[in-house]
Amino acid sequence: MLRDQRDNMSIQGDHRFHYLVSAFVLVIARISLSIGGFVVVVILASKYGATTTTDAYFIARMVPVTLIHPLGMAFNLAFVPVYMSVKENGERNDQSALASSFLRLTFFCSLVLTLIYIIGADWIVLLLAPGFNEPAHESAVLMTRIMAPSIFLTTVHAVFDSVLNARRRFVFSALSTLWVPAGALVGVLIWSDWWGIAGLAWGVVAGIALQAIMLLPIIWKYFTINGWWFDFRDQSMKRVLSGLGLSLMVISIWQINTAVDRMIASLLGEGAVSALSLGIIFLGLVPLIVAFPIYKVMYPELVKLVRQQNSERLRTFFRGNFLIIAFLTIPVAIGLAVFADPFTNLMFHYGKFSAEAASQTTEVIIYLALGLPGSIGVILAVYYFLVTQRGKLLLAILLLTITANVILDLVLMWLLGLGGIALASTLISLIRTGILVLILEKILQGRILFRFGIPFFKILLASLVAGLVMYFSYHQLLQLMSDEKAFSQCIILLIAGCSGIVVYLLANIVFRNTQIFDLLKHLKKPAETNTQES
Repeated sequence: MLRDQRDNMSIQGDHRFHYLVSAFVLVIARISLSIGGFVVVVILASKYGATTTTDAYFIARMVPVTLIHPLGMAFNLAFVPVYMSVKENGERNDQSALASSFLRLTFFCSLVLTLIYIIGADWIVLLLAPGFNEPAHESAVLMTRIMAPSIFLTTVHAVFDSVLNARRRFVFSALSTLWVPAGALVGVLIWSDWWGIAGLAWGVVAGIALQAIMLLPIIWKYFTINGWWFDFRDQSMKRVLSGLGLSLMVISIWQINTAVDRMIASLLGEGAVSALSLGIIFLGLVPLIVAFPIYKVMYPELVKLVRQQNSERLRTFFRGNFLIIAFLTIPVAIGLAVFADPFTNLMFHYGKFSAEAASQTTEVIIYLALGLPGSIGVILAVYYFLVTQRGKLLLAILLLTITANVILDLVLMWLLGLGGIALASTLISLIRTGILVLILEKILQGRILFRFGIPFFKILLASLVAGLVMYFSYHQLLQLMSDEKAFSQCIILLIAGCSGIVVYLLANIVFRNTQIFDLLKHLKKPAETNTQES
């Protein structure tokens, strides 16, 4: 008996070790992927500036990269639960048949979409960038056709990724994604010298192809050749398609706001699409670093509470976690707004990237940064709607906010130029979050917003105090050092940022905010949960 207990403890230990290694690799891969992509656009900005050439590139990658990339999330949401159910209740052959049928369906659909995209590239670019002049339009059409195979390749990789995730083999799939920034780096550093900016487009396609090819030796054994078509009558396949339709619509509409912003920015002339895209890509690093760990912690607890159908505990859950999100994101948003100008100059203002382009990018970063708390906080509400199968209501809200986004884009663009488009995105993000939280209050029959009003105000006040300290310390250090070298600028930003963090934590203690201790409790929960699950 003691031996059996020791064996069980050994197995549990192995599971915990595997989980920790997988989680570590996932986080590192995600961070590396985003940083690698950001390095690519920094080099791109230095080599080409913010011109019609870079505008054309960002429009050409919009559908194959920006809009198709979330397919992986939709496939995981729809396919993984059904595949795991088949795994528990059926035979190995049933799993292979489902995976193979799903692969054939996505293979066929993505291939057709890729061909349509290649043939209709001229009309697609005209729709996505109505303000382009003829050279920019022709360049965008060329790169659109080059990058079209990314649609097919990304879809195939998303299926492979879903099967591996269902079998809890996360590491290989996470590592495969690193081929994408690697291919883009080769494209922008080497191939662009031979073929111009089209070399970067070829590099992106090569990286996406390699990430799918890398998984072939591991994934092939989970599929079986049992025909060349797909069976819509299969119950498991029906369940996958039912879940996929709603998840895909929600995630796609989420991305459409970005596409709409770039479409309208094309009306502002040369460099506007590039400046907006650079600001969006830079701000995209923050949700990865801040939100990804938060939701890894919160999501399992949310699923458990939804299953228990305990409204009071759910209300407490949302109040506490919204405050934690506010505690982490509001000072980051203010810090980014304060340091937007030095950040932009430090990262982009090299080579052909002009002072005017840097000024436009700074403006975009400032306005977008103010919407970070809303754009990160809304994810928690979206998870709840998806877990509780209220996707249609969520879809309706997202469609309404897209319409509002278009109207606000046009109005604020007329008043503020490119910064107005970024401000419109921020306002829509905050409005969307507010609407979803109000609906949550109605569903859970209790107040969520009202209960954290005073703590939220304290967090905001502490963040403003920290922002003032960062602003004045940065400018005082700048006058003292008076050195424009990149290394000196980094040191000044680091000192000013650290001073802001210290002041923010001290201000929260003075204001008697408890979010620091709540955050530490939440960080302990994954280890306890994983120990129990193992």
